[in-house]
Amino acid sequence: MDNKLEEKKKPKHGVAMDKERNKKIRESRAEGKTLKQIGIEFDMSRERVRQILRTMDREDKIPGGMETIKKILQRISVTARAFKVMPINNIEKIEGITEEEIRLLLIMKS
Repeated sequence: MDNKLEEKKKPKHGVAMDKERNKKIRESRAEGKTLKQIGIEFDMSRERVRQILRTMDREDKIPGGMETIKKILQRISVTARAFKVMPINNIEKIEGITEEEIRLLLIMKS
């Protein structure tokens, strides 16, 4: 008798997987499905679906998407976590930041 524990199938994680899932979520929404219907399909809450769609909309407004934001934050030595909790009015006070970078960061904060 084999004593090995049966391995559970682990969900695939990672950026590529998330991008593909998010693309399908957007397509489902474009087809007219409700947030609740999409949530059931992808095993997540309708609030999580709304958050994903909102983030995708913001990223669409930024040339280069999140990679652009990451490069800006890296250049000005601000971590993603610090940016997340940073008050909007502090963004303009960061030394060495351009007006275009401020505009892009404000889009992500909105």
